[in-house]
Amino acid sequence: MAKSRRTKKAKRQEGATRPIGAFLLVGFCAAAVTQANVQVFNRKNVVKLAFERGRYEVEDDLMARRGTILRSDGRDARTNERRERS
Repeated sequence: MAKSRRTKKAKRQEGATRPIGAFLLVGFCAAAVTQANVQVFNRKNVVKLAFERGRYEVEDDLMARRGTILRSDGRDARTNERRERS
């Protein structure tokens, strides 16, 4: 019977990933707590400050301004007329 060339057992790498996993878990929990604070507990205060500083976005539907689509020879292929939304 031939003798095995392998002298050492390969060491598992689990120990190296545990600190990284713990760091990611702490970061995720910190982000969840701060978002809950802003979105649930202090929502009224945050919205009030946003309105005061003009940082609150209001949706507004605007029609696209479209012009003329030209062919390769420079003639009009299609022209869109401006239409207002009713």
